[in-house]
Amino acid sequence: MSPPADPSIANGADPRALEALLSFWVEVGVEVSASAAPMDRLKAPPPRAASPQAAAPPARPAQNAPPVPSAPPRGSAPATNEAAVAAARDLARPASTLAEIEQALQAFEGCALRHSGAVRPIFVRGDPATADILVIGEAPGADDEAAGSPFQGAQGRLIDRMLQAAGLSERALLINTVFWRTPGGGAPSANDQAACRPFLERAALLLKPRAVLLLGAAAARATLRTEDPILKVRGRWAHWTGEHEAFDLPALPTFSPAFLLAQPRARKNAWADLLTLAARVDPGAGAP
Repeated sequence: MSPPADPSIANGADPRALEALLSFWVEVGVEVSASAAPMDRLKAPPPRAASPQAAAPPARPAQNAPPVPSAPPRGSAPATNEAAVAAARDLARPASTLAEIEQALQAFEGCALRHSGAVRPIFVRGDPATADILVIGEAPGADDEAAGSPFQGAQGRLIDRMLQAAGLSERALLINTVFWRTPGGGAPSANDQAACRPFLERAALLLKPRAVLLLGAAAARATLRTEDPILKVRGRWAHWTGEHEAFDLPALPTFSPAFLLAQPRARKNAWADLLTLAARVDPGAGAP
């Protein structure tokens, strides 16, 4: 699968093209960039000449000097805010309806996204009275925040069309791994997802869906607690076991709508995943 080809990426004329390219690389699991020039990474680097400063012996620390704290390893994730997770669990657990979970979200201050420019929490879309499929995305966007409902804009329209074509529109409840818009529309951090997870799990426990559809790597990471790229886990059934609530649900990862908009050729695989989901919830129905 090739990344989106757009000559405007090179000269920066269209930021949307660059965003689509970055979305592609994140979705397939690329974590480091490489230069355009070839490089022999197996070749030993040339010896560096010793500078006068380097040749001088290190100064001895003063007697009884306090130890210098070591820096955390580069690239390590910050520790999860256990207090925020505990507060979320305490707020979510008493809720007996989705409406009560949404009310609890209004009182929750522990997610950093709430204090990063987001206007309001965005919870679910769909009818819990008819829904027996839970569709989980990564995070609300600007369109969602403006409408007060998840999966709006181009991404929402794409998912709606696919669910309708698979005969699953009325059976799907749509939700995200976090409930506040991320700055710049980026993927939510693991800490943000951890803080919101008790609310997500409580919603799943109350809905009791027959199956779960995970849209993208961020959704798979939050529920299945895996760091595998979406290309590795897509189309394979897995078990979503609650971390704070007792349940075990069949979950099927597939591509995110942002990825499908950037890579239309991947929609064939996403459609196959939807048919797999439909067959799971209605074994005798057959393809629509």
